[in-house]
Amino acid sequence: MWPGQQLIRVLELRCLRFLAIGLLCFLFLPFYSAYGDPEPFGISSGFEESSLKSHLEVFEDSSGTLGLEEVRARPFQKTGDEIWSRGLSDSVHWLRFSLRNDGDSSDPLFLELYYPLLDHVSLFRLLPDGSFSESVTGDRLPFSKREVQHRNFLFLLRIPPGQIRDYYLKVSSQGPLQVPLRLRSGKDILQKDRKTQYVQGLYFGIMLGMVLYNLFLYVSVRYIGYLYYVLYIAALSLFQLIYNGYFFEIFLPDNPLLVNEGLVFSIAIMLFFGIQFSRTFLNTRRYDPLLDRPLVVLQIMALAGGLLVPVLPYAVALNFSVISSVTFVFMAFGAALRRLHKGYRPARFFLIAWSTLLVAILVLSLKQYGFIPYSFLSNYALQIGSGMEVILLSVALGDRIKTIEQEKKEAQAFAYQSLKKAHKIKDEFLYNTSQELREPIEGIVGMSEGLLELASRPEDRPGRLEEIRDGLSVVASTGTIVSGLVNDILDFYRIKNSEIYLNRTPVSAGSVVSVALDLCRPWAVARGIELKMDIPDSVNAVFADEVRLRQILLNLLNNGIKFTQEGSVTVRARDLDRFVEFTIEDTGAGIPPDALEDIFFIFERPELAAGRKGGKGLGLTITRKLIELHGGVIRAESSGKGTRIIFTIPASETGKALLSGLFETSRKAGYQNLADDYSDQEGSHTILLADDDAIHLRAQARRLILAGYRVLSAGNTGALHEHLKRQSVDLVILDLYLSGQNGYELCRQLREKYSLYRMPVIIVGRGRSQAELEAAMDSGANDYLSRPVDRIEMLSRVQMLLELKDSVIERERLLGFEKELDVARSIMERLLPSELALPPGFDGTVLYLPAGTIGGDIYDFYNNECFHLLIADVTGHGVPAALYASMVKIAHTVALRDHTLPDEILGSMHDTLRDQLGQHFVTAGYLRINPATRVLEYSRAGHLPLLILRRSTGQFIELNPAGRLLGLVDDLHLERESLQLESGDRIFCHTDGIHETLNENGHHLGDREFQEMALRSADLAPHQAIAQIIHRLSELSEIPGQVEDDRTMILIDVE
Repeated sequence: MWPGQQLIRVLELRCLRFLAIGLLCFLFLPFYSAYGDPEPFGISSGFEESSLKSHLEVFEDSSGTLGLEEVRARPFQKTGDEIWSRGLSDSVHWLRFSLRNDGDSSDPLFLELYYPLLDHVSLFRLLPDGSFSESVTGDRLPFSKREVQHRNFLFLLRIPPGQIRDYYLKVSSQGPLQVPLRLRSGKDILQKDRKTQYVQGLYFGIMLGMVLYNLFLYVSVRYIGYLYYVLYIAALSLFQLIYNGYFFEIFLPDNPLLVNEGLVFSIAIMLFFGIQFSRTFLNTRRYDPLLDRPLVVLQIMALAGGLLVPVLPYAVALNFSVISSVTFVFMAFGAALRRLHKGYRPARFFLIAWSTLLVAILVLSLKQYGFIPYSFLSNYALQIGSGMEVILLSVALGDRIKTIEQEKKEAQAFAYQSLKKAHKIKDEFLYNTSQELREPIEGIVGMSEGLLELASRPEDRPGRLEEIRDGLSVVASTGTIVSGLVNDILDFYRIKNSEIYLNRTPVSAGSVVSVALDLCRPWAVARGIELKMDIPDSVNAVFADEVRLRQILLNLLNNGIKFTQEGSVTVRARDLDRFVEFTIEDTGAGIPPDALEDIFFIFERPELAAGRKGGKGLGLTITRKLIELHGGVIRAESSGKGTRIIFTIPASETGKALLSGLFETSRKAGYQNLADDYSDQEGSHTILLADDDAIHLRAQARRLILAGYRVLSAGNTGALHEHLKRQSVDLVILDLYLSGQNGYELCRQLREKYSLYRMPVIIVGRGRSQAELEAAMDSGANDYLSRPVDRIEMLSRVQMLLELKDSVIERERLLGFEKELDVARSIMERLLPSELALPPGFDGTVLYLPAGTIGGDIYDFYNNECFHLLIADVTGHGVPAALYASMVKIAHTVALRDHTLPDEILGSMHDTLRDQLGQHFVTAGYLRINPATRVLEYSRAGHLPLLILRRSTGQFIELNPAGRLLGLVDDLHLERESLQLESGDRIFCHTDGIHETLNENGHHLGDREFQEMALRSADLAPHQAIAQIIHRLSELSEIPGQVEDDRTMILIDVE
């Protein structure tokens, strides 16, 4: 072996020896650290304060059962951290350290554990003789049990000079486990604690100042955001007081349990008001609903978590609060960024303020769970961040108030300009409306003067009577146009305030156009204009509100007649996909192409061609809105001469012209027949008509006289009382604003002398609101009409009340009970709809079997965007039941004007009927179906639950919301339940007469047998299923002892 190789071999052996020694040291060093005694911490003279970082060792007792002697024999590990922390842990942890007094002083030292939220803390001091002493503390013990009365945990240590003492610290807690230890001299505690108190006092002073300052601002400006901010600061301050140990020391030293729960509660309340303040300040509900909804959910969860602190495990409640707080900060930060991006100026300060709190909460949370070390910055992070946040948010609130004031000034300036424009528009509107009214009024005056002159001539030449009749026809037609103009003004404001509701059913296109042409024909003939209709019989029926559709046609026809000098106006209709397209074409002056889009907008009509000037487009504006409410569109076409107005209305999917006609139309047709029947009974009843408007008084009196009534006229209350003293009166029609006395008060006086049946009273008012109807009913009126009074409706109401009165008199004179029931049945039949018009996608039918001796079942429906159905059962018999049923019908009609939800409609009906039913009451059920979403909503007032057969599964679903009887108690406690309908579902809406039918065993049918009947007919069409149920009921009618009651059922299938 050559010398070089030998040298390399020696070096290799030495390197291996060093590596072996190093490896052994590496392997045995931990065991030495674990089993050897810790290196003592030396305390020199003049010592003031130090941490125990490199001299602290820890042992985890996962069982929590070991004693000191057992722990001393176990291996400890060096912590290696400035401040030892573990986060959440169920174990008991032991920490040990040794102290050596290297100085010559025997002054006591203090061991400070400056995290005051630990549940159990015990310090064991090993004595020279081998024994030990123990000091026990923690936030689960009263404050008085502490060795040193201090917000942190302090332990007194005495070490003689030159000696060493060993210490063991036992800690456990349900919350985050952190053990920040430091050794301090008494002098250091006195000096630095004073500085700490100054800093803490400054912080809480700032918070208190901000609370008072913002509370004063809230009282001054009444901005609710200040109040939420004050509550947020208060909750934040409470949390800081508890977290830093001051609350336990000062306020509740003897109630540690409440202090522990108060920590989590303060976080929850701080979170609740912080979210509320942020939502208010950023206005997320209006400008950012996407983030507002999760904020509301988090807010509700925070409140629930705070209220459930006493019953939830402490660790669960604390974890939830901390995670929710971090989540909220990020969400608020994101919401502020979004609002700032959209140009919301105050969000800048909010964003900066929330950034400081975001950093502070992140630092605190990471420290709580042991991810970052315990230090001065992490310990006071929340105070530093929250202090900066509070100041910045106050600046942000001030900036928001400044922004609000600026916006207010701009809004006031805009409002001022708008007001000036509105005044100008109002003046123009009044001027043009007067101009539009002047022409027909001048026509009425001129025609009336001519007729008066013609009637005053002595000669009796042929054709004279026809001339007078034609002239009166023109006067009546022109008067209708004037009334239409006034109604247009009223409808314009109803549409503007969203107070118009459509009652849509299948309507024949040809029939409604024919009626509109008949109404316009006298005026057209007087102007020499020919009216034409070109509508094939094959055109589909439309799904529309017939009254409003007729109004649309009248507006367009009158417009065409007005602007046509000669020629004709033609109405056409044709099917167009799922719509029916109507065209009104005139031969008058055309409209410039650039003006065609603007003629349907009020106050925006451009200059039109010669011969088409006048008006401000009010009628066309209303027409456009009504067509759009139906779901159609309107446009105008003109090629230089003549104009075509084209609009569409949805076609009915339930049938063609044979199914057309509203219940309202059939009812008015019935009223017309009633009025015609009564015209032959000259002088059969005496009616007292009281009105201080002489023209209106004469017009209404003429209507009543021509209908065959004796009429007494009174222009004031004195004349009315004089007539009542001298003559027998059957009915009073009373103007609400009669000279001398309020109509309500006068009606109450009449009720003191005459009963509801002996002296029926109809009050005629000016408005159509539910408040006026309720006031009229409260004053004792039998009915209420509003001006302008329709002739047919007035005569029908008069006849119905007189018929009821006559029936009561006949009953009192014992003229026969059967006749009374016939009258009652007749009234009930007039109240019930003749057809069940369901929306597209639904099919159904009605079963109505009135009893031979008992009456009172009533049903009604209303079809707009949603299908509404009322079914009710009035207690009582005969005419009184019929009278109350008519009140139910009227109350339902009025309730539909202001309400759309079932519980609201029943509540409104209850308010109307509550004081009118006497000892009677009404059970009612109300359902609403949205055809678009197929969602059914149901409410009931003492009525049967709603039964739905889900034919796809054969299961029954019952909707049974709470609700008390109408007219029996003040508060109905109404509820509303909903159900998502499916194809094939069958809805059963019925009265109790069916359930109370006796079967062969002498028992009521009840739910079970009724459901069996429903299942047996589940595969049948609605009318076939009803027929099968009728057959079963007819079989049971022969059972001895069977008590007959009205039986009403409405069956609806979902297609």
